[in-house]
Amino acid sequence: MTKSTILPLIVTLIVILSGKSMIFEGEFVNENSNFQSSNSKDSVAVELRIHAPGDNWSAQEQILWHPNHIESFRTIQFSIRIIGLSIAEFSQSEISLARTNGQVVDTIILNSNDFYNLDGNPNAMFNYSYVNDFGIGDISVELMVFENDGTQHNFQHEGLSFSYVQPFFVLENHDQTVWYIDGDSLVFEFFVQNVGGRDKLEIEMDLTSQIPSSWNSNQWNVSFPISLDPGQNITLNYSISIPNGNTDTLERIEFELRSNYYDRPTDSTIQLNTLFQEFNLSKFAGLNAISAAVYETQIGLVYQTESASQFEFSMREHSMFLDKSNDLLLKVEITNTGVQDLNLILDLLSNTELPEILIGEEITKLDSDFETFVAGLEPLKSLNTLVFYMKISPNQLSITQDIAIDFSLQVRSDNIESLLELPIFIPMYNSLNVRLVNDNTDITFNNKDSVNFSFTLRSV
Repeated sequence: MTKSTILPLIVTLIVILSGKSMIFEGEFVNENSNFQSSNSKDSVAVELRIHAPGDNWSAQEQILWHPNHIESFRTIQFSIRIIGLSIAEFSQSEISLARTNGQVVDTIILNSNDFYNLDGNPNAMFNYSYVNDFGIGDISVELMVFENDGTQHNFQHEGLSFSYVQPFFVLENHDQTVWYIDGDSLVFEFFVQNVGGRDKLEIEMDLTSQIPSSWNSNQWNVSFPISLDPGQNITLNYSISIPNGNTDTLERIEFELRSNYYDRPTDSTIQLNTLFQEFNLSKFAGLNAISAAVYETQIGLVYQTESASQFEFSMREHSMFLDKSNDLLLKVEITNTGVQDLNLILDLLSNTELPEILIGEEITKLDSDFETFVAGLEPLKSLNTLVFYMKISPNQLSITQDIAIDFSLQVRSDNIESLLELPIFIPMYNSLNVRLVNDNTDITFNNKDSVNFSFTLRSV
């Protein structure tokens, strides 16, 4: 698929099926690009755009890339659109990458079966991964489409640019929300790399947020400034100690990275734009804590508890009514909102038969005495959620009179014992009672009856 090249590149082909119309949107001509399209037929137009992976046709193009970026950021998406030809009318297309001195870096050959139809026009999206230490400077990009009869259509893109110097930093040991607990030492671990390709980078980092006075800031694990050669990286730690019995809160915390480099051609120090990263702070409910949520498939969320080590909730004032002819499907979510992993045990207590409990892919029948269902589960990790379903099928029950199903879900683990009571009322029949005013007669229609009737309303 790739001709001999000076620098090897990896090409990953993504074929998007027709119907994903979100890929290419907006006008055909990209007014923000400097390109020339050369076609031998006026009715044919070809175009290529350069995007970050996953972007659609109308997204802003990404022209600047970094030769020593981490692997997940070294993938270019080439988006191609052809107007005036069907897929059957061209044999192949090529994307040629070359440096400003004419040196060809790579040529990517694509066949017509690599394209898909969108609104009657051939389209394609390709992910193209370049190697580490790719080199600096500008790269020209040209698209060539060859018809079956040899007719060639060219599109010259404005090209790519690979940076001389550029800092990159990311928080490695937390997500966007950083969780903490009183008495803990909260550590922020940043991965920092010079992703440029030529110049040494000097960096400094700072905490820009004002932390509570009762919290102890232990500062960084290095002294600034530090120097990074192209492709070189370092891990920087910043720690904060939070006292026991802490009553202070901080909802967001922000860090900044400042950088500069020495520019040899101008014999001067160039300051780069300051980079910022901000994170949410959230406090754990405790060492051992859970929250629960119950959903009914038709009406959505029924109830949700707060995070706590213990709670007891009764829905007796919110009973769910169930038609004998319909199933009831409840989804229950149990979330570990504490610090420690929990070995949960679930006990389901009921006064009648509940035919099916679904945990994951496995359906487990209740015991014949219909009293207790116990699930021994894998440890539920901190901030993870266990989801399971309870299916109640009244038509499998021998109901000869109105019945109220009372079932309780008990969640047990170390230092946790919580209870959810979820009563459900199932009438023997769904009925409608009508009173005739003139003769004071009651008429009751049950769901086993087939009755047509009408009402006349008038004011008196």
